[in-house]
Amino acid sequence: MAFLNLPARLAKKLVQLSDLYGRETAHAAPVEVRLTQEELASTIGATRESVNKYLQYFKSKGWVTVQKGRIAILDRKALQDQVY
Repeated sequence: MAFLNLPARLAKKLVQLSDLYGRETAHAAPVEVRLTQEELASTIGATRESVNKYLQYFKSKGWVTVQKGRIAILDRKALQDQVY
């Protein structure tokens, strides 16, 4: 993962976390991951500000929604496509 750029590392980590800890919600069945941006940043070797920037980008594309301490993955394939 160290050789991937930041958006790819973030996307890959979100997909991994959704596989391990995600849960489907009742509304439109997105997968939710409960994690703060600081926690997420520390796992991928980035700053919280950089993670926020790319989460907002992913959000603008409709791939995720972001709420305090929660990230809902709406388009898993789009995130996976960021990695490859």
